[in-house]
Amino acid sequence: MDVSEMSTQMNTSITTANSEMQGTTAMLAGSILPLIVYTAILIFYVILWKDLYLKLANFNHFNICICLACSMLFYAISVNGAGGTISLTGCETLSFFLHFMSLSVFMWMVCEAIYIFCLMLYKYPDLENHRILLNIFPAIGYGCSFLIAAITIGVRVGQNQQYIVIRGSDYQCWLPIEQNVYWSFLAPIIVVIVIVLGLLVVSAGILMRIHNTGTGILTAEQELILVKKGLKLIIILVVLLSLMALTFGFSVAASNHGNRHAINYSVVSNLLALSVFVAYFGFHERTKLYINQIK
Repeated sequence: MDVSEMSTQMNTSITTANSEMQGTTAMLAGSILPLIVYTAILIFYVILWKDLYLKLANFNHFNICICLACSMLFYAISVNGAGGTISLTGCETLSFFLHFMSLSVFMWMVCEAIYIFCLMLYKYPDLENHRILLNIFPAIGYGCSFLIAAITIGVRVGQNQQYIVIRGSDYQCWLPIEQNVYWSFLAPIIVVIVIVLGLLVVSAGILMRIHNTGTGILTAEQELILVKKGLKLIIILVVLLSLMALTFGFSVAASNHGNRHAINYSVVSNLLALSVFVAYFGFHERTKLYINQIK
């Protein structure tokens, strides 16, 4: 091997290393910054702890932020742990919890869609329905996602296959595309999107009927408030669900294909965090009340 070939190989190695470092930095930026945002929102809701069980929307948003924060934390550890700093067993365990919490984000979006539907159907849900939903939502939000993740890792172990991404001698703690394990994540998300959009279409139909013919129960002012609130909730849910699907889709792609999708993941993940902050903190009635007091 002559000097020119050695120089070419060295330059290629340096370029690859720099590219991988840039990808890792982008993935960490797409996880750590949103983690800070979600933690701040959680602190805000903890301060309003009594409202969590008095208002169903707060309860949903609190749990969505928990799942998002845990997902970002686990993904940041996964990215930072690539290269052998985490054992294979530890990496598969981390991949399981990342799978579980990421799915939980989408399951809680189903709960949010059910809440909007009930809000439109029953106008203002009474206390009995409220308590029923408080018991049902955690089963949907955490129970369904845990079951899917548990079945997935059980099947992989039974088939003696890995639950992580392996690239040569390196590995990362997330779902591999090559072995079709990602379908245990992609398929439930597709089902969630179909269910959410179906509930939102029905809710929008009820909303239009309220706007056109009224309810016969509420006053005109109350109906206007309900229509505005329902429309805002539907738009927020569609925007957040779209950004969530892109964020977690790019997270799988970035883990499997390196920095090719890392920038996309970082941009969309931070955009999601900003949108959640605006929706769950900026539009919160306590925030509006505080701003009005300052004015």
